[in-house]
Amino acid sequence: MTPFTSEVCAARGAQEAWAKRPVRDRVRHIRNLRALLVERMDDIGAAIHADIARPAIEIAGSEVLPTTAALKFLEKRAARILAPRRVSWWDRPLWLMGNRDAVHHRPWGVVGIIGTWNYPLYLNVGQIAEALVAGNAVLWKPSENTPKTAEVTHQLFRDAGFPTDLLQTLPATREGGPLLAEADIDHVVFTGSDVVGRKLAARLGERLIPSTLELSGCDAMFVLADADIPMAVKAAWFGMSINRGQTCIAVRRIFVQRAKCEAFVAGLKPLIERASPMGLVTEGPAHASGTLNSGRAETRGGGGVAPSSRM
Repeated sequence: MTPFTSEVCAARGAQEAWAKRPVRDRVRHIRNLRALLVERMDDIGAAIHADIARPAIEIAGSEVLPTTAALKFLEKRAARILAPRRVSWWDRPLWLMGNRDAVHHRPWGVVGIIGTWNYPLYLNVGQIAEALVAGNAVLWKPSENTPKTAEVTHQLFRDAGFPTDLLQTLPATREGGPLLAEADIDHVVFTGSDVVGRKLAARLGERLIPSTLELSGCDAMFVLADADIPMAVKAAWFGMSINRGQTCIAVRRIFVQRAKCEAFVAGLKPLIERASPMGLVTEGPAHASGTLNSGRAETRGGGGVAPSSRM
């Protein structure tokens, strides 16, 4: 017996009816959701702060605002993006000349989303909303690190009018992710570390289940010869320290044109020296074990990253 059998069965029933509704009808609920996000900003901020201690200014700027912008994009563009598209004769192979072809977008069915904690509103709401607008049902497994935010998010979707069985929130446990990967679902979305992502992709590949994976990297910043050094220093520090460096595209390496290196390091040094230790939600890569981690660690500034390379 596969995990979450009853949840998947209920989701399939709800999805069949949901997929028959026009895209513009589905988008109406997205409009409700966007309004609720603004209306309940204080509740959202309190939940995120309680879970991962993010300051209010960061929550507004990197959670609420981009989430509402993403939902606005769906309101304006989803119907056009998901509409059938005729294939130009330029794009047809020679042996199909004379045929008329069109591309139709069909929902996967039941999508499993293994949520992340570092941007618990933006990254989760966006993925869930996109899947629902495309006509899917969703089983969402929130991160065990953000249970309060998960409760608020679940209620937002409920109050926005989405059918109960169409979006189901699973227990926010560490074991829930691997179990969801074994469920009888049609697509998996995962945001997290590359270590866990590789294991998940391997298992889903064995089952021929398609997936969308957004994994951590080692992102670089390049400071070229014509750079505005004071601005580059500010950009580097912002890229290293926003959300305490707990960002998938945070600056991890900096390559500086040799002629600019001394001035760049001199500008960055005071910021590093003034930085105080910051509590992290999970341990750094050196301690990663390939499983989701809920321990707390500490770093100075943006994860201890400093410019050390030159061009």
